[in-house]
Order: sequence, then C-alpha cells, then structure tokens
Amino acid sequence: MTIRYEVDPLRRLVRLTHVSRTSLDLWQGAIDAVLADPGFQRGFDFIDDVTVRVDVPTTADIRNAVAFLSSRQASIAPCRWAIVVHPQLPAIFGMIRMGEALMEGLPIRLRAFTSVGQALIWLGPHSVTELPT
Repeated sequence: MTIRYEVDPLRRLVRLTHVSRTSLDLWQGAIDAVLADPGFQRGFDFIDDVTVRVDVPTTADIRNAVAFLSSRQASIAPCRWAIVVHPQLPAIFGMIRMGEALMEGLPIRLRAFTSVGQALIWLGPHSVTELPT
C-alpha cells in the first residue's frame, strides 16, 4: 500500500502518510481502512501528509475527493482534516484550498498546510505533541 496510516486514540488523531504518488482510489481505500480500524472513533482529527505528491490534482480529483468525504461524514465528522503539501508546490496547495471551499458548511473542516508542525497546531493542543515518523 502506498499510504500508511496510524490511528492514535490518545490524541484522537489519524495520520495518513503517502509514501509514493497515490491515486484517488488508493486514498479512498486507505480512508475506508481507517474507518474499519477498531482504534478509530468518529470525531478523530486527520493529518494527511501528501508531500511526496508532485502531480497537481485536477478539479475533478478534488471534487471526487470532497464527494467521497461527504459520503463518509456520518462515520468521520465532526473533525478537522489537515492536508500537508510540499512547500515548493503552490499549485497543489491551491487545489487543496479549492477543496476547502467545496467543504465549506460540512462538519469536516479541511485546511491546507506546508508543514506538519503548522497542521498540528491548527488541529489543537491534543495533537501538538510530536508524532512518530
């Protein structure tokens, strides 16, 4: 699998780490695996590290990802979802910002970041302690 995940019940946090370029189908499969994990509970926050991604997602990719999260919101929300992108790839950051706008009004709050540290601060005090890599 090209996406690793870790469920941390103490921090109420799920960390997704993309270890290579991933398709939307693989990402969706990873999310469904998290939802089936016995350690996961509704309301956990997510940090989704896509810094290895170099290809810019299309508008259709973003819309499909938003639709997927929306379809799973009863099992996920309410939560915050931080997506960390490589700081030198502003086009990817911009596409995630589009996803933020499309998620507006849903109980899953999405936000783009260029560092894990910034993302953890936004996720809140229970998430700020250093995560294992």
